[in-house]
Amino acid sequence: MEENKKHNRSKLHGFLMFVGLFIFLLQSAGIQTQQTSKNITLKVNSELYDKYREICKKEGWIVSRQFEKLMEEEMKKRGRGK
Repeated sequence: MEENKKHNRSKLHGFLMFVGLFIFLLQSAGIQTQQTSKNITLKVNSELYDKYREICKKEGWIVSRQFEKLMEEEMKKRGRGK
């Protein structure tokens, strides 16, 4: 069970790194990403998403904002943050 959680966290981290890279590429191309919202479709592990959504619900967080924050953190790590 614990190993499964680690694997799911690793998958999420990899996904967020991909999203961060995608945002970086958009910004490098001069595409504005910070002032507008965009609806996107993501394919993620169902069990992982449901568990994360429950955490967000309990904490009063908005799932999409949590993804934004993780993407922003990744961009800052790479020296590309706001």
